[in-house]
Amino acid sequence: MKKNHGIDTTTVGGRIKYWRWYAGINQEELAEKMFTSKQMISAYETNKVDVKASVLIEIADVLGIEVGWLFADQFDKKVNENGNYDTEELLTMYDLLPEEMQKVAIEQMKSLLSYCERTAVR
Repeated sequence: MKKNHGIDTTTVGGRIKYWRWYAGINQEELAEKMFTSKQMISAYETNKVDVKASVLIEIADVLGIEVGWLFADQFDKKVNENGNYDTEELLTMYDLLPEEMQKVAIEQMKSLLSYCERTAVR
């Protein structure tokens, strides 16, 4: 069983739960935004009901993700075993920053790399 932050992401329901967690919202908040019940969100996340394609599209839209990220192959590309961002995600976030903040981000990464090099176990 593959887990990301303690969430089983081997099922569509688990991936819905993961991205909901990632978005920082609870089941009630997702339900409100989708005009459904918390019980229905729970049923989706526990795979008690099959989720229609139209509902997956709506969930992805509410969570601000691409619908493909709810499917195993796209999820695995998006999130590694540790739940970290992949390179494409980091580049996307970087591109969204204003130009002056991009410079700050680069300097922060350089500082982080320098720190890691200095403190590495030899």
